[in-house]
Amino acid sequence: MRYNRAVLSTAHTHDSGPTCRRCEAYDASHKLLVRKIEELVRELAEAKGLDAAQAALELPDLHLQEAACAASADSTDTQPSPPPEDKPRRRRQRGHGPQPQLRLPREICEHRFTDPPDCPSCKGTLEVWEGQFEESEEITVVETTFKVCCHRRQKYRCRCHGAVLTAPGPAKLIPGGRYSIEFAAYSAIEKFCDHLPLERQVRRMRRAGLDITSQTLWDQQAALARHLEPTWEQLWWRALEQDVLHVDETGWRMMGAKTSPKWTLFGLTAPELAVYHLVPSKSAAATQELLSGFQGTLVVDGY
Repeated sequence: MRYNRAVLSTAHTHDSGPTCRRCEAYDASHKLLVRKIEELVRELAEAKGLDAAQAALELPDLHLQEAACAASADSTDTQPSPPPEDKPRRRRQRGHGPQPQLRLPREICEHRFTDPPDCPSCKGTLEVWEGQFEESEEITVVETTFKVCCHRRQKYRCRCHGAVLTAPGPAKLIPGGRYSIEFAAYSAIEKFCDHLPLERQVRRMRRAGLDITSQTLWDQQAALARHLEPTWEQLWWRALEQDVLHVDETGWRMMGAKTSPKWTLFGLTAPELAVYHLVPSKSAAATQELLSGFQGTLVVDGY
């Protein structure tokens, strides 16, 4: 393989005689570098649909370009013309271009002629070329929809007429309620993660065909809060078991209150958890009750 030693390394001279160890090590590392450049040139050519010589011009360093051109010339037995010195290099933009979107589901949508046109060359009939498609991607939106699930719980009876049993239905946050657990969780995420008020949710749901009131949404979230209360209590106790705990508080104004807030929202945070607790006072007694049993180090502000 031909390669230009001066391109990739500074010159090294020594007295006449057998090749020194430094030259042997240099030759070995240089050959390894040239092979690596060849691999990168082939990958670049495949990605851009170019030949090896054209892909070499895409390399950002002029020395690498010359070495890659020399390597590609050995594989094709042709000597590529040197790149023009005044050719501006194309700079790749970062943060732009298509993203892989690996988390989105994919759906195959085939497009076919209802009545294929005639061949523009010979006016013959065009036939289906099996397995051949021109493919492209398009990201679209699937709007949130609501539906009524009609649950039919099968009844069972014994021939002795001594018992009648009914198959169980789905679990409910409110016994006998009309709304699913998924619906309550969806409304809570809209409110607490996306800061969407209940009245605004009502308007969005109405546009999707669901007639509902903000009071119904509030009832669903209250039931969800009661269901999650044991989980919150366990997180609270886990926070009190931390060696180091950050505690901060902020005033919580009650609805319709015209005076200064009397309630306080405490936040207990650690690297792996965050717990919030609303208490009707900012007194030392309320704080001591909140942190009862804590034996670690507290990180707090001056208050």
